[in-house]
Amino acid sequence: MAARRMTMQIVSGIAFAVVMLIAAGCSFTDRHGDSRPLGLIVPTRNITEIAILPQSTPSETVTQDATAASDTAAPTTQAAITEEATPTLGDTATSTVTDSPTDTASPTATPSATHTPTATDTPTLTATSDTTQPPLTTVSVFTNSTAFLQPQLQPFVALDTPVTGEINDGSPVVVYPFRAMAGVPYNISVTSVDENFALDTLLLILTTKGQELARNDDRTFEVRDSQVRGFIPPEDGDYLLVVTRYYGRLGFSTGTFELVVEEGDENDSFGEFSLPLRYGSTVEGTIDDSDSEVVYSFRGAAGDVISVNLRAISGNLDTVVSMTDNLGTTLITNDDGERNTTNSAFNEYVLLADGYYTLIATRYQSNDTDLTSGDYELTLTLDAAAGSYPRDAYAIDALLDTQNSRTLRADARFYTSYQAGDVIDNEGSELRMQPLLTFRLPPMLSLDEIASAQLTWGFCYESGGGFDALGELTIYADEYGRIDAGRDLTRTTTGARIIDTINGCDPVDMTDTVRQIMETNGSVVQLRVVFRAGGSNGESDQVRFSQPRLQITRTASDG
Repeated sequence: MAARRMTMQIVSGIAFAVVMLIAAGCSFTDRHGDSRPLGLIVPTRNITEIAILPQSTPSETVTQDATAASDTAAPTTQAAITEEATPTLGDTATSTVTDSPTDTASPTATPSATHTPTATDTPTLTATSDTTQPPLTTVSVFTNSTAFLQPQLQPFVALDTPVTGEINDGSPVVVYPFRAMAGVPYNISVTSVDENFALDTLLLILTTKGQELARNDDRTFEVRDSQVRGFIPPEDGDYLLVVTRYYGRLGFSTGTFELVVEEGDENDSFGEFSLPLRYGSTVEGTIDDSDSEVVYSFRGAAGDVISVNLRAISGNLDTVVSMTDNLGTTLITNDDGERNTTNSAFNEYVLLADGYYTLIATRYQSNDTDLTSGDYELTLTLDAAAGSYPRDAYAIDALLDTQNSRTLRADARFYTSYQAGDVIDNEGSELRMQPLLTFRLPPMLSLDEIASAQLTWGFCYESGGGFDALGELTIYADEYGRIDAGRDLTRTTTGARIIDTINGCDPVDMTDTVRQIMETNGSVVQLRVVFRAGGSNGESDQVRFSQPRLQITRTASDG
């Protein structure tokens, strides 16, 4: 189908934000003199605080097991979008197509693409220009996913006809096609219908090629159901409604939902509407109380090596940048990716699937710091195109499971930033803090192609006496399971073993650990990071790690 471009301007709407609630009420200084306050998490999605056993030096044999943790609310925003003709679902494969969205939306874009990956359309249904609903039968598997799973497409959703579904650990994502007409506003709502309303929903709207057009996590700060109002399709045809949970496939919440599609009002819009982005582009925008989150969608190829930089250019904006797959699971996130600044960045990240990805530009928020605002500049860089470099030139990332990675304080409080050491509470007690890190290995990785693996820390920021007061940092391989505030996680579990002890933020060799896990058909690496000696000096002494990454270098070739 010949591509025709239509521009739709979406009116700005309500914006809420509770993002990256980050830890520890003390000042951190790296070895180059940077310092900034970090705030204690007060979860907006309930974590039951419990009395746990008094803190003790971790041993290598303590019994524990595991189940469920906390959530945090996500912000909302709106923006204008320019979109290409939407590919359609169909029964026969179509030819290879190259997308190149035009960056004419606000925030303004300055594209200079240096590499445009191509994608092959999946089997789809031929769209007509009316909104007559096709037969309500299962279509196919959604193969345009950049996630590590390909969910089944459900039957088409009819207008004004509620459908119910279920989100659980075995099926964390459900995808529904619906047929829409260009220029007609639609409201899409997802509501938890269980008696206890336990499911925390997330709604995405995609083209059939997998490009995100809109999303919403929470309708309000108090209501965790999801809704996009005033979505105006850029083309007649078929679109995909992705129903998942907060944190996507890494989330903990489960339950039954109801999905409804209705005609809406073009003057009533709500949700985060995505902007197109290409390699080589630099875009500018504003983050403030009316737009606390701006969402961009770009297309990549498996093997592309990319870097992303989000920096403030006015105001007091403290940036945070995240990248998700097109089913809503966070692949990598960063706050303070540049030394001695509050700008955010991640470098040399290898994409593992063809298709669309989402970048989210937002701001750091905490209950004990003022909200920041200002203009920003976001740059997406292609460092190396797929196939242009030997396979061992760049390491691939294991997925940091941010829902199941926390800093645990000895009084059962959790933090979303990662710091080890101790802190003085309001009663003057010295409480130990230890990061628990969960990494998920890429499913396409085979044992025989692992050349090496290492844990890196990003920048390290020391507060109080830092390493001098705390001594050696011990890294355990520890199968603590799912982080749960209802049990004692302060001690290492039975069978935990020491991987390494370090006196600074040097990389840690993880090659044997990763191989041993894969030899037993495992896919999860869990680490506990502890200063076993502790400061015990009546002062808060900590080391904060800006971006833990488990990176795996593959052999130079298959042979």
